[in-house]
Amino acid sequence: MILANLVKAVREQNYYAVFLEFAIVILGVVIGFQITAWNAQREDNARAAALLDRLEAEITDVLAEREGALEYFEARQRILAGFNAVLTPGSEEEGSDALCNAIDDSHIYIWGAVRIPVLEEIRDTGDIRLLTNARARNALVALDISNNTSRDRAATIRSVESIIRLQFPDLLTVLPFTEGEIEDNEWPLSCDWQGMRENPAVFNAISNNYDRLGALLNLRQRENEALRAALDALADARS
Repeated sequence: MILANLVKAVREQNYYAVFLEFAIVILGVVIGFQITAWNAQREDNARAAALLDRLEAEITDVLAEREGALEYFEARQRILAGFNAVLTPGSEEEGSDALCNAIDDSHIYIWGAVRIPVLEEIRDTGDIRLLTNARARNALVALDISNNTSRDRAATIRSVESIIRLQFPDLLTVLPFTEGEIEDNEWPLSCDWQGMRENPAVFNAISNNYDRLGALLNLRQRENEALRAALDALADARS
């Protein structure tokens, strides 16, 4: 219809009508593009809201798990710290069963990489662009970098460990069960505190493990700080 009117106006040299028809065509195209853009923006906003929901849920779950693990390692470190007073040359202090167990476990640094599937997804697909809040984007990028660098740091921490029961079997003895069923990782232990005090290598080995446990705790604390910063930024993105 518009094309027919336009041809008729040109033949009649009705340039006002030509201009009007052209304006109607251009306006229609512009409105069409704008409607398409609005629809695309609505879809992006809906996807961004869904991503925020998933990110908050996954990061909250991961943070809760890792904060619980951090408390466990902090408790281990507090017990293990007692080795300094007990094994100082000339000390007559007897260590507890809990300290003996902590020394036996001092080489165990349990660390798992932080995995947040939706963060990996938006990084790989580029959907992070949907999050228009700069603080949220920056916090997520920082969290992703933290997760990647933590893997290398954890590998370094765990690269040199001292298994006390194997290095000094005469000073930390694993005893057989005398009755009942054998429980996983719960073998009875005996620590020769005086013998340990007389062997400087024991103190060196335990202090090495203690330092590495402290480094692991620091690493976990930094990871949790990055997780909390991401949650705060995501909350800000909703406001």
